[in-house]
Amino acid sequence: MKHKSVLLNESIESLSIKEDGVYVDATLGFGGHSLEILKRIKKGFLIAFDQDSEAIEYSKERLHEYDNYLIIKNNFVNMRECLNKNNIDKVDVTLYSRFALSNLPEK
Repeated sequence: MKHKSVLLNESIESLSIKEDGVYVDATLGFGGHSLEILKRIKKGFLIAFDQDSEAIEYSKERLHEYDNYLIIKNNFVNMRECLNKNNIDKVDVTLYSRFALSNLPEK
């Protein structure tokens, strides 16, 4: 199976990304949206949430060339608590994707 992020270009364009912004990807999944955000935030930071260990490992490999992000293994319903625990008190934009996949994409 090949994975393609849903509405990737439209989502990224709608975020009005600033290179020094702080962004949350509430539904990391396979990292497609997170990757595109990271490409645009040279001085910024990304926090991504997911509960699925396999998806997180896949995304870590996909995002390996960046060091300005944090993946939190948790449900986004606990976002405020998790952000507070990591001393993050302000974010510019939070992205939620409403699509869920059950299989990992081919590498």
